[in-house]
Amino acid sequence: MSPSSTFEEITLPQRTFQVSFPVDPGKVDQDEEWFEFDDDGRRRRLGMHDYAAIYETPWLYESLVYRALKCRSPEHVVRPLEEAATAEGKALSDLRVVDLGAGNGIVGELLRRAGVREIVGIDILPEAAQAARRDRPHVYDDYLVCDLTESDPAAERRLRSFAPNCLVTVAALGFGDIPPEAFVKAFNLLPPGGWLAMCIKERFLEEDDDSGFGRLVRSMVADGTIEVLHRERYVHRLSIAGEALHYVSVVARKQRHARNPG
Repeated sequence: MSPSSTFEEITLPQRTFQVSFPVDPGKVDQDEEWFEFDDDGRRRRLGMHDYAAIYETPWLYESLVYRALKCRSPEHVVRPLEEAATAEGKALSDLRVVDLGAGNGIVGELLRRAGVREIVGIDILPEAAQAARRDRPHVYDDYLVCDLTESDPAAERRLRSFAPNCLVTVAALGFGDIPPEAFVKAFNLLPPGGWLAMCIKERFLEEDDDSGFGRLVRSMVADGTIEVLHRERYVHRLSIAGEALHYVSVVARKQRHARNPG
């Protein structure tokens, strides 16, 4: 991937939607934000986290999150992963990636363009898998629709047969879609020495966090479950009020399995 490349040049299609936001949204959290857009002459309102409905309209998610709200999280995960791997004499083509919370394939596409050859996507929403197959049909070698907190022997066999050595999860943790138990289950698919590349809203790493991720990540660092190679605070995207939303990206090497947070 060229250092001069921008995420928009790499992934965004030509089709765009006119989206609008409330003039005075007040203090609402990310999962309470909403927007309106024109859908073939019909005005529609959706919540920012109404992913199933958003994915049903091709390229709406890209127009909303990447063009209108300037999301840059995929870059802040994939580029540090590439830099860390290069520093250890590895190429991204050596990685077999599980993309957790894969959505419609934006992160998977960036990983492919960066040199990753084998990727499996996981999402809990069938609409996400359908959108990825529709809009980015050549990105994933396999795409599983499953809930990792539930027992699913068939899905687990498919994942283990893939023999992943890297877990990537971008902007998918902390709002209840992927709980800590599901994250740990995906992490424990990796062998010791495997790679973790992730980002999460900085609030979820604080001492008073109630999502469970702050306690989990701190314990994984403290007990040597992971060796952190990169940590960066950055602007994930703008809120619908135009304010910067800060996330933290982490790239680490796995040293051993994580304990189940339950």
